[in-house]
Amino acid sequence: MAVDILLNPKSQARFEFRTLEIEEPSSPPEGLYFNSTSFADTSITFSAKVFFEQTDDSEWQYRSNRFEALDVRPKVEDLEEYGMGQATACDLKLLIDPRNMTFAPL
Repeated sequence: MAVDILLNPKSQARFEFRTLEIEEPSSPPEGLYFNSTSFADTSITFSAKVFFEQTDDSEWQYRSNRFEALDVRPKVEDLEEYGMGQATACDLKLLIDPRNMTFAPL
């Protein structure tokens, strides 16, 4: 998922939410996804800006439609602190915390 979000311009990954509490409902919502991952004895922490659109779906009203890679670095010790720092630096109020995610098969 990390490679898809960071490098694929037409990512297959997506986030869906039933509702989003956003300050400026007239503009498309934007958020920050951050996480750590490991592959072949290498671990990284990364962040990506997530762009959402409102859908016609009565259950899942918001769906991500694009990602923009923001940061990649060696794995950090405190993921929550990293996410908050990235959100502050990018002036994003909506954080997608990986500890609260559920993965659904495609």
